[in-house]
Amino acid sequence: MSFNRKIFYAISVITFIVFNVIAFIVPINRNADFWVGYTFVCLTILWIVIALNVIIKDTDSLNDIFFKLPVTYHLIAYLAISVVLNLIIIFLPDFSIRVAVLFNVVILGIHMVLVLTAMFVGNTVSNSEKKVEQKIHFIQQVLVDVQIYESRTLNPLLQKLLKELEETIRYSDPISNDSLIPLEQNILYQLATLGELIDNGNDDKAIMCVNQVKAMFEQRNKKCKILKQRG
Repeated sequence: MSFNRKIFYAISVITFIVFNVIAFIVPINRNADFWVGYTFVCLTILWIVIALNVIIKDTDSLNDIFFKLPVTYHLIAYLAISVVLNLIIIFLPDFSIRVAVLFNVVILGIHMVLVLTAMFVGNTVSNSEKKVEQKIHFIQQVLVDVQIYESRTLNPLLQKLLKELEETIRYSDPISNDSLIPLEQNILYQLATLGELIDNGNDDKAIMCVNQVKAMFEQRNKKCKILKQRG
């Protein structure tokens, strides 16, 4: 259980206890207004528990931003508004039951829309960030591979070509279009073949393979630029 969840559970439990003390210790007429207010506070706390355990499954979702505020702030704000509103309903004489139910339902609906929207926006941003990380990892991976191959060969020409390939990779755009994934996978395959050729001392074929990989990278970079201009 994350630290944020423990805090929310503690806040919910404390709020429920304090509310019950106020509701049942203070001498008031426990009529229909009372039970409407009491029921909606209980539903509020139940909703927060459900949100923490079912809807918001991971810790990151608690920090999803919407309207410049994380989900945590929306939950706390709704809990506070619900408690204050329903205390007014409980203690204000002859409060309209229909109005009380209407206020609670509208506030709950608005709150749920805000939380779910925040989570949707947060998940969208998270997925985009994961894609960016994968693309950056691709560039880093092939760059390291080329640097390792460069240290494994003593052939001056092959070292020179590997150095040129390294520069091409270093200045390549790390963020490419998904349509270029097959080409990038082919690059990885050719790099693995290049490593085997270098290890086996087959310099002639290794030189040809380096040139192929460089041409494929240049093709990738050109397509990436064109696709970004179109997008």
